[in-house]
Amino acid sequence: MKQVYTCISMKSSYLIFYILLLAVRLTAQQVTLRPAWYRPLAHNASELAVDEEQNLILLDAVGNKLYKYLKGFNYDSMMVVGGAGTSGEGFIQPTQMRVPNRQKIMVLDYGNRRLVVLNTNLRVIREHSYDDIAVQTSTNNSQQYLFPASFDLAPTGELFILNTDDNSIYKFDAYGRLERAFGGAGYGSGSLFRPTDVRVSGDNVVFVPEPASQHIQVFDNFGTYQYRLSPTLAFTWQQVRPRTGQVLLFNDMQVALYELKTGKQVVFTPVNEANIVGGIVDVEPRPEGVYILRKNGVFLYSF
Repeated sequence: MKQVYTCISMKSSYLIFYILLLAVRLTAQQVTLRPAWYRPLAHNASELAVDEEQNLILLDAVGNKLYKYLKGFNYDSMMVVGGAGTSGEGFIQPTQMRVPNRQKIMVLDYGNRRLVVLNTNLRVIREHSYDDIAVQTSTNNSQQYLFPASFDLAPTGELFILNTDDNSIYKFDAYGRLERAFGGAGYGSGSLFRPTDVRVSGDNVVFVPEPASQHIQVFDNFGTYQYRLSPTLAFTWQQVRPRTGQVLLFNDMQVALYELKTGKQVVFTPVNEANIVGGIVDVEPRPEGVYILRKNGVFLYSF
């Protein structure tokens, strides 16, 4: 009898879990969005940013190029820089970019192990090489060089680097000096499991997504672990874009807006009316709406 009761209890627990999971998914608001505007592209792009003047900044990791489409010319005029190269305005496998303010654009040049800073005219004004920076990694306590996989710049000027070798986050101050490392495999609470990105919100909160486990590890600006975020969505997310008090989670088909305090979520299915090729590549939240990059076009959706 005891085994029968145990079996029934386990089945009841599983049933309650799935009922709760279904309830969460059913309570999520489902919205189909139609684009307010779109811009077709004559080239592929792997990442999107929008500056304060609403210019479109596009990174082409395959072509090793950076494009800037000008809002003042209705996006019919653009600037371009790059091409394969090991110095100056050339790139090898540029993986990410950030536009922290109206004065500069930052590109992570992965193949050349450097962070390139350009002005608004796409001219290189300085670069930070990681060939000269050896760090004490947390995996085997030895001196190794950084191999940045991702980066972000805090509103207060600190630079956060996700290192591929030990899955740790390295924080540099506004003057480029290494302050500390956190995360990694043996960090206790806040250990990182296959992190893919590091993102800093407008209120200086550090988000480190782990798509493999569908968790997001959250730290403060000092690298102190805060909590683990595990949104229950109706789809498996691949990337995260934080905003103050919210995160946007998306895959190649859908976007979810998740409220950090309440857990409220709205799932958006963007309609691709212009027959632009491919699924969602990148998402850029802005005050005027959410820009969505597909394989060869940019859409603007108003939430």
